[in-house]
Amino acid sequence: MSLESMLARIERGMTVEIRFLPPVTKTGADGTTTAEPAAFDSLDKIIPQLVFPETAENPVLPLPHADQK
Repeated sequence: MSLESMLARIERGMTVEIRFLPPVTKTGADGTTTAEPAAFDSLDKIIPQLVFPETAENPVLPLPHADQK
């Protein structure tokens, strides 16, 4: 029910901000540090390209009633 409620609100224009922690940096036996930031860094390049659809006049999902449990 919680997921359906959230999706109904997103359908009506609510925005959700998702954050990720940067990749873990590994220190090798020789003292060098390595990380795997390639996928993480590519997110910064993708963000400006994201296009979100306009909200629909007639939403598909109904908002749940406050008395539902």
